[in-house]
Amino acid sequence: MSHKLIVLVLLTTAVAVVVPSMIMIKRSHEALVQQKEPEAAIRDITHEVVAWDVATGLAAIVLGLVIIRQLTRPVVDLVEAANRVGEGDLTTPVGVATRDEIGQLALAFNEMQVRLREMYDKLERMVEERTRELQQTTDFLNSVLDSSTEYSIIATDLNGTILSYNEGSRRTYGYEPEEIIGAPITIFVPPGQEEQQRSREILRQVRRDGSFSGETERVRKGGKRFAVRIVMTLRYDNEGEPVGYTTVSRDITDRKELEAKLREYTENLEALVDSKTGQLQEANALLERANRLKAEFLASMSHELRTPLNAILGFADVLREELTGPLNEQQRQFTADILESGRQLLNLINDILDLSKVDAGKMELVAEEVELAGIFDEVQTIVQGMAVRKGLSLSFREEPAGLVVRCDRVKLLQILYNLLSNAVKFTPAGGSVRVETERREGAVYFRVIDTGVGIPADALEMIFEEFRQVDARLSREYGGTGLGLALTRKYVELHGGTIAVESQVGKGSVFTFTIPDHLPGEESRIKT
Repeated sequence: MSHKLIVLVLLTTAVAVVVPSMIMIKRSHEALVQQKEPEAAIRDITHEVVAWDVATGLAAIVLGLVIIRQLTRPVVDLVEAANRVGEGDLTTPVGVATRDEIGQLALAFNEMQVRLREMYDKLERMVEERTRELQQTTDFLNSVLDSSTEYSIIATDLNGTILSYNEGSRRTYGYEPEEIIGAPITIFVPPGQEEQQRSREILRQVRRDGSFSGETERVRKGGKRFAVRIVMTLRYDNEGEPVGYTTVSRDITDRKELEAKLREYTENLEALVDSKTGQLQEANALLERANRLKAEFLASMSHELRTPLNAILGFADVLREELTGPLNEQQRQFTADILESGRQLLNLINDILDLSKVDAGKMELVAEEVELAGIFDEVQTIVQGMAVRKGLSLSFREEPAGLVVRCDRVKLLQILYNLLSNAVKFTPAGGSVRVETERREGAVYFRVIDTGVGIPADALEMIFEEFRQVDARLSREYGGTGLGLALTRKYVELHGGTIAVESQVGKGSVFTFTIPDHLPGEESRIKT
C-alpha cells in the first residue's frame, strides 16, 4: 500500500471530523452571547454537533473503505496470480497498471511468469527428448537380447515360471517359445539328486546375495546334458521389491573340451619332459664318464709320449753338440729341426696334460706370497730374445712398486708367458708389448697390451676355446696349437679370477685378467 494514500485517508478523516466540530463550537458561542436561555441553546447546539459528527464520521469511514479497497486490490490480484502459478497456470499475467511499488512488483511477477514458462517449455522438450532416447535404447537392447544367439536370456517370476525366452535360449535348449513360456525353469535342470541340490544352492545364494555367477550343468530338449556358464540375478519393481529372476547362460561345451585336450596335452608334455629329463641325465652321466675317461686317457698317453720324446730330444741334443763325432751342415740342420719339432711336441703334450688335469679336477694350486718384480724378471728373460729378434720394445710397470700377490707362482708365470709370447708372436717388427699391473677392489689387475695384428670382433670369444685359432693363415705363419689361451683362462679361473680381451684389427689387443687377494676354497684346494 502506498504511504501517500494512507496519509491522504487520515487527513481526510481528520478534516471531516474536526472542521465541523469547530464550526459548531463557534456557533454555540455566538448563541450564548445573543440568547437569554443558554441551557436550551447549548442543548440544541450539542445535538447538532453530535448529529453532524456522526454523519461526517460515517462519510469518512465509507470514503476510507473505498480508498483502502482501491489500494488493496493489486495485492489481492498478486495473491491470486501466485495461486494460479502454484496450480501450474503460467499464461495469465497480473493486471496491475499502477506505477507505485505494487505496480513494480506486478511487473516483476509477470516477468518471472514468462521466464518460468520458458524454462518449463525447455524442460518439457528435454524430457521428451530423453524419453525418446531412452525408448530407442530400450527398444535396441530388447532387440539385441531377443535376437542374441550366443547367450540364453530367460526371465522368470519368483516361483520360477518362465516369462520370456530369447532366440539364444531357443538355440541353446532346443525348445520353441510356445513350448516353454509358462513352464517351470527346473525343466532345464538335469535329473539326479546332486544336480537338483546344486540348483537349490544357486537359488538360495541368489535370494541371499542378489546374484550368482558360476558354472553348472543344464539339459537340452531330448535329455542331452551340457556345461554352461550362468549369471542369475534378482529383478526388482519400482518400490524395490523382488519380482522374479533373470538368468543369462552360455554353452561352454567347446571350452570344456578344449580344456580337457589341454590337460591331456599338458600331462603328455610332463611325461615327455620327465622322459627327456631322464634321458638327459643319463646322457650327462655318460658325458661325464666320457670326459673323465678322456682326461685319464690324455694323462696316460701324455705320460707315455713324454718318456720316448724326452729320449729323442736328449739324443738330438747329443748329436747337435757333436759329442759322438762331427756333423756336416745338412746333418746339423736336420738335428736342429728334430730339436725344434720335439720341443713343440713336448709343449703340446704338456698343455694337453695340464688341460686334462684341470678338467678332471686334479689340478692343484700351490699358494704363496709372490713379488711381481721377480715374476716379471723371469718372464722377461724367456721372451726377451723373441722380442729383440723382431725389434720390439718390451716393458713392465707395476702400481704401486713392490706389489705382492698371493698365487701359484708357476701358474702365474705360465699365464704371463702365454700372453706375452702370443703378443710378441703377432706384433709386427718395430711394435711394442707392455705389461701393466695395479691393485684395486681386492684383486691385482694385469693388462698385457700390444700393437699387433688385432683380433676380429666376431672371434673374441672363440680365442679362449681349445684347439681354436682365429686365422688358419696366421697359424701357418706363426705356428701354435690353439691351447695356450684356453689353458691361460683355466689357470686364471682356477685362481678365482676373470680374463677378457679388447681388440681392433690392425691396431692391437689388450688382455686383462685378475688375481684376487683371497683364492677360492684355499683350505681344501690349495696346498701352502
